[in-house]
Amino acid sequence: MNTETQFIHIKWDGPYSVKDIDGLNGPKDKGLYQIYGTHPVYGSRVLLYIGLATTKFASRTTIHGKNWLSTDTDNKGVEIYVG
Repeated sequence: MNTETQFIHIKWDGPYSVKDIDGLNGPKDKGLYQIYGTHPVYGSRVLLYIGLATTKFASRTTIHGKNWLSTDTDNKGVEIYVG
């Protein structure tokens, strides 16, 4: 059993709006992302989701937009950070 601890340092960039994230569709635009927004119980500017984009940030966050991200009125309170 390997008990060695490995640390991964992530440099986060953002915040991006939902519209800005559409521009992140190049070959190197993939990795981890965080979505912050309004939650009915916890309030505004809270972490809603952490995900992994193995293709492109633009295509991965579009999937969220079709599902639950679009429930925020005009996505005004949504901020996305990429790493």
